[in-house]
Amino acid sequence: MEQLFSNYILICAVCAWMVCQVFKILLYGFRLHQWNIRYLWAAGGMPSSHSASAVALATAVGLHEGFSSGLFAACAVFAFVVMYDAAGVRRETGKQGQIINEIMRQPGTLPEDSIFGDLKEKVGHSPMEVLAGAAAGVLCAVVFRLLSII
Repeated sequence: MEQLFSNYILICAVCAWMVCQVFKILLYGFRLHQWNIRYLWAAGGMPSSHSASAVALATAVGLHEGFSSGLFAACAVFAFVVMYDAAGVRRETGKQGQIINEIMRQPGTLPEDSIFGDLKEKVGHSPMEVLAGAAAGVLCAVVFRLLSII
């Protein structure tokens, strides 16, 4: 366990995720005047915490192992897949969920005792949300490096 908790590259990636999730609470709280702790675990929204953690991981590995290392290359490819998935596949899934929910709300579509609930509509990210998450990930890794943590 001690090795796990002293893995500062892992801690950097987790911190990037946490920073973005807390930022979502603050952003939506100020914008919508609805303070909701559930944003701490919610998918989707500004900024992309998935992108932030993947990019923080890749950047921290690059800063620690070198940007020409095979490990950095693997982490960079992983980060690009995560960002592509967030802005592509997961975003389309959310759009489909929204359309299906609209169809299911039509009178007579489902019996009144139906066990089906609404599908999640916000599971992906806009390209700007992914970019903001990526920037947060780089920033987190650079701050960790400047503090000589990694």
